[in-house]
Amino acid sequence: MVDNDNELIIEPVNDEVFDMENLIVEGTDAYIPLKFVYPNTDKTVGVYIKPLTTQEFLNATRGGENVFINVLNQALVNKNKEPFSLEVLQKLPAGVVMELYKKVAEISGIPTDNNNVNQTEMVDRMMGF
Repeated sequence: MVDNDNELIIEPVNDEVFDMENLIVEGTDAYIPLKFVYPNTDKTVGVYIKPLTTQEFLNATRGGENVFINVLNQALVNKNKEPFSLEVLQKLPAGVVMELYKKVAEISGIPTDNNNVNQTEMVDRMMGF
């Protein structure tokens, strides 16, 4: 914050900001609803997204061919909080997969836009290049 004299004013820090344990306990079981219009249709569909823990994200991105599908398999659930099958996720259009992946990354605290090199490497690995 800057006052009228253009001097920086530092606000006192509230201890609540640093209660990471509480954030972890509340956040890892949270399911965030997401609605979007399915491409080439007028149908609105919905899923729930669960933020991924560090370990879940690492497990989903290690090895395997379909890194983005593996991440979605860990994070997306239906209205009954049941995961979607790999068969269903693999039939999604590539653009939908990428947008859902970006949303999962966003709510899990994983940078995407500033990390284009890693994204490109993951896409290349997924495509077999």
